[in-house]
Amino acid sequence: MTIAALETWLSAGLADDAEDGHRGPRPQFVDTDGESSPATSSEDDHVLLQQIREGHASAFDTLARRHLVTLVRFASALTGDRDMAEDIVQTVLLRLWERRDSLHPTGSVIAYLCAAIRNQAMDTRRRDGARNRAAVVAGPTLHATFPAPDTNTPDDTVIALRAAFFTLPEHYRAALQLRYGQRLGYTDIAAALGMTPKGAERLLARAVEALRRRLGVESLE
Repeated sequence: MTIAALETWLSAGLADDAEDGHRGPRPQFVDTDGESSPATSSEDDHVLLQQIREGHASAFDTLARRHLVTLVRFASALTGDRDMAEDIVQTVLLRLWERRDSLHPTGSVIAYLCAAIRNQAMDTRRRDGARNRAAVVAGPTLHATFPAPDTNTPDDTVIALRAAFFTLPEHYRAALQLRYGQRLGYTDIAAALGMTPKGAERLLARAVEALRRRLGVESLE
């Protein structure tokens, strides 16, 4: 059992299902000013945010599609429930559009979005804690959220990782997903979780150690 196995598991499995965007009907936004064209997929996220503030719906669509898979994976790591994760992500993205005039993130846009996902997940859990707790421990739901890469039958490593991962506290799961699933640096992890980079580094070390103990192995290196 290694960190490489954890990276493979956390970064696999959700992309195909999430690729087409939001679950259910997609909201339609209209770009009314018709002056400057939205940023292309190769341009920086902050350029897209500026154009979203100006009301460009296609810039919003580009940003949402660019980060959708990452955001659903992160929300799934927090909740253990794929459907709930998609609802959370859709809520956050729609709110981003509705409140576009107030968008002024100073750091990484993905960290900003992950922070919003985490806050929305906490709000959802407060409203329906009993349903969330049931989702976290439900085996079939967790399998649907994180299927084994390239196979319909999870191997022993994936089964062990899944079981151990979802016994960890939420902030440990969040740190592990951001670092090993999304490969973010400590600065972005800190911004997403509301702490300092040093605090994020310490949190991640504790999360890795807790996972190691849950797995009953001597090392994850």
